[in-house]
Order: sequence, then structure tokens, then C-alpha cells
Amino acid sequence: MLDSLSSTSSKPSIFRVGDSLRRIKPKAYDPEIITIGPFHREKPHLQNMEQHKLRFQQEPADRDDPIFQNGHMRSQLFHDLMLFENQIPFFIIDLLFNMNKTDDEDIESLIIRPLLENSIFPGLVEDPPEVPRIAHHLLGIVHHNLCSSFANVASGDGDQHNIAKINPAVGLEKAGISFQRSKYQTLFRKLMAYEHYLTGSPQKYVTDYAFFMHCLVKSTEDANVLQCSHIITNFSGSDEMVCRLIYELGKDIIISERFPYSNIFSTVDRHCARIRNTWMATLKREYFNTSWTAISVFAAFTLLGLTLTQTIFAILSYRKLLLEYCIF
Repeated sequence: MLDSLSSTSSKPSIFRVGDSLRRIKPKAYDPEIITIGPFHREKPHLQNMEQHKLRFQQEPADRDDPIFQNGHMRSQLFHDLMLFENQIPFFIIDLLFNMNKTDDEDIESLIIRPLLENSIFPGLVEDPPEVPRIAHHLLGIVHHNLCSSFANVASGDGDQHNIAKINPAVGLEKAGISFQRSKYQTLFRKLMAYEHYLTGSPQKYVTDYAFFMHCLVKSTEDANVLQCSHIITNFSGSDEMVCRLIYELGKDIIISERFPYSNIFSTVDRHCARIRNTWMATLKREYFNTSWTAISVFAAFTLLGLTLTQTIFAILSYRKLLLEYCIF
């Protein structure tokens, strides 16, 4: 599969993260234990792993090496290999792998698939993962595989200059808008940094999605609504932290010229503009949210109907007696 890969590119593909992204969370773009790119190799805390890299260069890597068996270190390795500033041309990785592999091993199953499964929920990766013909580096391959899910959902071709106003999640819930859970989660900061310098593709799928979420979450109440709808999984235990994270992801970013969510913005805006939708949503949320509440409301309306019927019969009976009295 990898024989057809282009080994060179006419355009640069390894960059520094821009100040607009880095100043929001500087340490999010720095490797923790290993560097394979040229930008961080001199940092003191990475020197221990430099010795292991030299050892692996001199002798074949042992698949049972403690570095690969330690779950925490393995997770840190995956994290570092996906950093935007920690990339090298993919053909170098492919060459090194082929020098060290056995006959029944391939780079897709041993490197690319684990990286993908560390980026999204396990079991949702195509088998085998797709390697584009022109693969600049590992992060680009992961971006290529993950963005197929965004492309299927974000199929609109709207204009970023003509985006309707959209209410935050709490306001949408009050208007009867429900949220549907998606199965994917992505390494937003790394992929957004990659898209910031991506050439040849006008669509920034991850960046556009981050901006969409940024518009939905303006308060801790909005974050709670999305958690209750299982859109967000919060391991921090703080709605405020979730709100701040989403706000920072969507801050000072440049979305695609053909913003794919503009149709959703317009549809939701028209829905919220109808007062009837808000009334119906309030009725459903306040009085029909559980079966017992619905039964209670039904019983109350039934009792009201019976009371009204009894009142009407009483009035009619009184009128009949009044007419008889007038006759006599």
C-alpha cells in the first residue's frame, strides 16, 4: 500500500504553531517525553529518551520493551507523536520501520491504527486504516482518516459571511431543539493546528466543528445541557472547566470560507423564531418529561373537564327551575 506514496512534496508541511493558537494554552503543543521533529530536541526533559533512540538505532526494537508495555508511557508516546510541532516527513518513518520490521508486520497495524484508536473510540477505525497517496506525516494521516466523519455530517456549502445567529445550548433546548450524540472525539488542538497550515484543501473540518461548539457553549448551563445529551463527556467534574475549554478552542480561529454548518445555523434560527415551538417545548419539558407527570397532567385535565361538565349541568338545571318558577 505504501509503495505508491510520494516521498517528496513541493510545499512545506512542518511548521511552528502560530502565536494565536499557542498563547491560549502554550504547553498543549510541546512533547512530554520524546521528540522526533526538529523543534524541541534540545530541551532538557527530553534528553533521557534521546539515549533510547540511539539504542533503537543500533539494534532492533524489542516489542516487549518496557517502554511499550507501560500504559502511561505508551499514552504519552501517542500524545507526543501527534503533536503538530513534533513531526517528520512520513517517508522517513516508513523507511525506518521497513528496516526493523518482520515479514508479517506492516506500518498500518503497528503504528497508524494504534494512533487512530488513541484519537477516537477503539473499534471505530477502518480496517485497514486508509493511508493517503501523499502522506506528509503521521498527524496528516490521522487527520485524513478522522475527517471523513466530519465530511459526512458537515455537507453544507454555506458562506461564512452569511451565518445566522444561533442561540447557546440552553436557549435551543427551551425552543425544543434536541442534541444527538456523535461517536467521535478528536484531538482538537493538534488537528486544528494542522488545519491552520493545511494547503490544497479549503475545508477545515475540525476547526469549523470547534467554532460550532464554541457558539453553543456560552455558560456552564450550556455545558451541562450538552453533557446531559451525552454530546460532551466530562471527566473533570466541572462544568466551568468544560465551558472554558470549548470557549478557548473556538477563540481567534479562522473558519472555512464555505462554512459547512451555516445551513444548520439558519434552520435552528428559523425554528427558534417561532414562539409556538418554544411554548410546545416548555409544555413537553415541564409537564410531559416523565410518564407519571404526563398521567398527572392527564388526570388534572380530566378532573377539570368533569368539573366543567358538572358546572354546565348545574347551570342548565338552575335555568330549567327558573323557567318553571316563572311559569307558575
